[in-house]
Amino acid sequence: AIYNKAWTYMRAKKRDYNEARILLQQALALNPEYKEAYYALGMVYGYQNKYQVAHGYLSKAVEIDPMFPTGWKWRAIVSDEMGHYSEALAEFSRAIALIPASGDLYVRRARVYKKQKNYGTALQDLLLAKDLDSGNYRVPYYTAQIYAELKQYENAIDEYTVAVGLRSKYSEAHLGRAEAKEAIGDLRGARTDYDLAVSSARSQPERSLLKRGQYFYRHKDYDLALADFQNARNANQRFHEAWLGEAKTEWTLGKPSEAKLALNEYLKLQPQSVEALQLKTLWKNSMDN
Repeated sequence: AIYNKAWTYMRAKKRDYNEARILLQQALALNPEYKEAYYALGMVYGYQNKYQVAHGYLSKAVEIDPMFPTGWKWRAIVSDEMGHYSEALAEFSRAIALIPASGDLYVRRARVYKKQKNYGTALQDLLLAKDLDSGNYRVPYYTAQIYAELKQYENAIDEYTVAVGLRSKYSEAHLGRAEAKEAIGDLRGARTDYDLAVSSARSQPERSLLKRGQYFYRHKDYDLALADFQNARNANQRFHEAWLGEAKTEWTLGKPSEAKLALNEYLKLQPQSVEALQLKTLWKNSMDN
C-alpha cells in the first residue's frame, strides 16, 4: 500500500519526488527485500537525471531477484544515459532473455546499437520490434534517426512522419523531422516542426527549447534564440548547453557582461570545457583591446 501510494506522487501532473522517496524508504523499512521499492527509487532518481544513484538502486533490485525483467530494463536505460553502452546492451539482453517477445526491449537495445553506429544490427532489432508491435511509435522514430545519421534525409522525414502519425504530440520526432527538413533546405517546414516540438514537450522541455534556440541562432534570429536558451536553463538550471547558447547569443547581441555571466554558469557545470575556456580568453582579449 505504501509503495502504491508513492507511485501516486510519481504519476501526478507535477511529480513530488521527495514524498515518493520518503514513502518508498518506509516500504523498505517494512520489507528490506522488496525489489519493486528499489526499482521505484531508481525511477525517482532517474527522472531527476541523478543516474548514478538510480543505477545503484536498480542494481539492488536485480541483486534481490535476477529474474526481474523490469529491473534489468531500467538499469539498462540508466546505463545508456550514463554512456555505458556495452553495459546497457548486456542488460537489455538480460531483459530480452526473460521476455523474448517484448518489442519495446528490442527498440531500446536498437537505440544503443545506433549510438555505437552499429546501424545494421540496430535495424535488425527495429524490424523485429515492428513485427512484434506494429503500433510502437519508437520503431519509425529510431529508424528515422539512423537514416538521418547516414544523411538519407528524405527517408528520415518519411519515417519521422510515420512516428508522428502514430503519436501526434511526439516532441522528439518533431525535432528530428525539423532537423532533417533544415538539412534539405526546407526552413519553413523546419520552423513548423521546431514549434510543434516545443509545444508538445511533456517532460524535459529544455531539450526542445535548446534545439529551437540553436535553429534560431544558426539563422541569425538572435532575440528568439536568447529567449529559448533562457527558458531552457530556467526549466533546468543544470542544463549546461543552454547556458553556453545563452552566452554566445548575448555576446553576438553586443552584451559582453551578460555573456560572461552566462559563460561562468556554464563553466560551473563543465569546468574542463575547452570551447568555453577558449571563448573566455577570446572575449577577454577582445574587451581589453
